Amino acid sequence: AGKGVKRAGLVTGRSSSPMEQARIGFYRQAFAGNGIELVRTVQGDYSYESGHAAAAELTGADCPDAVFCTSDAMAMGILDVCRADFPGNRPTRFRLYGFDNLSLTDFDAYPISSIGYDKGAYVEHIVDFIANPGDFHPGQPPVIVPTTYFPRLTA
Repeated sequence: AGKGVKRAGLVTGRSSSPMEQARIGFYRQAFAGNGIELVRTVQGDYSYESGHAAAAELTGADCPDAVFCTSDAMAMGILDVCRADFPGNRPTRFRLYGFDNLSLTDFDAYPISSIGYDKGAYVEHIVDFIANPGDFHPGQPPVIVPTTYFPRLTA
């Protein structure tokens, strides 16, 4: 919103994932809370290929101001289709955001702004679960790993 975004598109992953449904809900909440209209949602599957395919649906003549993807791989597919809209990897028609903060986003080919998490903390939680399964019980709240925004050129 601070960059003038008024209209957004969202490329989502597997609809069967409860975590994905929560992530979509958080995006919708953030859009509404910041006065950003969600004008288009495209179902993907977290893959590069689904982002590549989604580009045609999102970036036509009535392109939103920003496209948010629930995975970096989908954002990479969109970026490759729309390279002409990112001269010098900077946005001219729309801003592009991913999710996961994949290591590839640190390189010149895919400088996609992303939301990521501390992979070390994530691994610690997994190891704790494996080492101490008795500490975890059905119905308890999920383990939360905080996320961080990583700004890069596509924002």
